[in-house]
Amino acid sequence: EAPKVSADEAVKFTNFLLSRKHTYDLKSAVYLVSALRILGRNSVQVPVAVTTEPQARIISAQKPSLKIFVSNVWGDTLKDMHLVAETVKEQSSTAATFISNQPFKSSSEAGMFEIDLMSAGSKLPRGFHVVKINVKPKTGAAKYVGLTGAIVPVKVITKVSVTDMDLTVRDRDQNVGGQVYKIIAGEKLSSTMKLGSHHRIELRFKLLDVQTNTPMTAHQVFVKWMHSKTGQEIIFIAEPDKANVYKFGMDIETKSKDFDYLSGTYSVDLIVGDAFVGNAQAWTFADAELKLPSGAPQAQAAGKTVAGSKRSPRIGEGPSKAKPEIKHVFKKPDKRADPLIAQLFTFICVVPPFIVMLVLWTNLNVNVSNFPFTYLPVYGFHGGLILIAGLYYCYWKFLNMFQTLFYLFFLVLFTFICGLLLLRRIASQRQSKS
Repeated sequence: EAPKVSADEAVKFTNFLLSRKHTYDLKSAVYLVSALRILGRNSVQVPVAVTTEPQARIISAQKPSLKIFVSNVWGDTLKDMHLVAETVKEQSSTAATFISNQPFKSSSEAGMFEIDLMSAGSKLPRGFHVVKINVKPKTGAAKYVGLTGAIVPVKVITKVSVTDMDLTVRDRDQNVGGQVYKIIAGEKLSSTMKLGSHHRIELRFKLLDVQTNTPMTAHQVFVKWMHSKTGQEIIFIAEPDKANVYKFGMDIETKSKDFDYLSGTYSVDLIVGDAFVGNAQAWTFADAELKLPSGAPQAQAAGKTVAGSKRSPRIGEGPSKAKPEIKHVFKKPDKRADPLIAQLFTFICVVPPFIVMLVLWTNLNVNVSNFPFTYLPVYGFHGGLILIAGLYYCYWKFLNMFQTLFYLFFLVLFTFICGLLLLRRIASQRQSKS
């Protein structure tokens, strides 16, 4: 009997289950596998799965084909299928369509289909694209669901080449002329450039999309200077103009502070990278001997320069030595008073109040005749109180907190028992008199 769900509902339910396939709960995994097996191996409604490996979604001129595997959700190969790429366009709502209703070709592997996305009539530009695929069964089409509108994202990459690259060295007060070095991509100038604080350099080049033979821009274009002895680097960004011509200019005297005023031989590298470029560029195109002014040794030592604030160690120092280990030091205790003065102060704090207490007891006619001198717990109770006070003194002089708590436990227990026995005797005496 056919289930009481529509084809769209079956597709949505299947997509819901597949979104939970990365479960780590054993019970949930068993239910998921059971449901997918039922969906894939029934004779009424079989959802069709259009899948591809992540690496297969990267398209280039060297790997122009997109390979698609058609199966049910259980992974069984579906035979007698015909695939059509309904549309291939860039990943935006207003993008133009590059391919329309182009059929896939069957591969030698069962259930595998492929399409050439870089053919002469439909060469895709670099960027993200989406392929909308329809599946047409040759037989038994009634039992299959999810045959139309399968979306497969692809990424088209290209190769980049550096062209029209030249480096001009002129005096800083000149706008034209100067010595021009023509640089070939991947090669290095045979001679070392001599640059002083009175020079200004300007680097110009273009990035060419090899696939379309048109100028392009890249996300990351840097010019790196590296000192030959210290190995420290400073990197500048090359920016394109409106005609997509990259330029990098540097006034040696103005940028001296970025080099921490360190003269010497530097290697100059060009670095080009982009998410849609398959052959990132990075090579040393020149060596330059910089003679920089030594006008800011104080700033260099204090780390106040632009480069010094961004790097550690600074460019002129090389690797720094290990810093000394940080050890925690407790505050030294304050100096104690002279023992004679301390004892005199203790005597003044203890003896006079005790004498005052005895005088007050005499004036108030305090009756101590009922003190049970023959009952031992009374001595234990009062002695325990005195010992607790003495332990408090020892805590400040000799003991730590844990030792004090250990001794205090037994003293409190002994004092408590003696006090309990003393209170019981007093209560019994009062009861016998009444």
